[in-house]
Amino acid sequence: MKVCTKCKVERTIENSWKGSTYCKNCYNEWKRNDRDKNKEKISEQRKVNWKKNNGRTCKECGEIFVGKGLKREFCSTRCRLLGSIEKKNGCWEWMEPTHPNGYGYTTCYETNKREHVHRVSFRLFRGDIPEGLYVCHKCDNRKCIAPDHLFLGTAQENMLDAKSKGRMEHVKLMACKGEKNPNSKLDDEKVRCIRKEISEGIKCTVIARKYGVRSTLIYYIRDGKAWKHLK
Repeated sequence: MKVCTKCKVERTIENSWKGSTYCKNCYNEWKRNDRDKNKEKISEQRKVNWKKNNGRTCKECGEIFVGKGLKREFCSTRCRLLGSIEKKNGCWEWMEPTHPNGYGYTTCYETNKREHVHRVSFRLFRGDIPEGLYVCHKCDNRKCIAPDHLFLGTAQENMLDAKSKGRMEHVKLMACKGEKNPNSKLDDEKVRCIRKEISEGIKCTVIARKYGVRSTLIYYIRDGKAWKHLK
């Protein structure tokens, strides 16, 4: 005979649960109720133990975290931003990789998406960005992610801001037609010669090799899609 530690009733060995101090009835009741209540506690304890045994220390805040990626050094996107800047003249300059256009980028740990870092900074320190709006710089420093140096604006406001700061000169040059465009390899005289050679039946690929341009450009000149302004 065994005494159940829960109901305090003597049970035979057949009615006792093997390896437990409960009888079969009390064990089944515990299995239905008590174990379900403790699931959350057990799950939280497992997370604590996993974090303790496999965690890493954040370089910025010093907290222990568990994250994907062997090279991850920060516990959150916020800490990554604060730990990857250099403060110069009031600006928070991004010291990590940048696009060829000068803007920095990063991958948000929470969404696992790559974004421009100044947009991430604005969202973390200032608030959400409404759809269709741009994040512009007051300091005109593309590497800067200081929240106080960022503001929201429409596409038109962004262009007007760039124009007022003298950053649209290259756009004016690219808008120039024909030989006035600094990137053009041809001039008016060469284009007239190309048109004449095309009318004589010379292949476009041969003409392209002669003038050092792509054959696509010669086809566009032939079809009137390029150098349309030249009569």
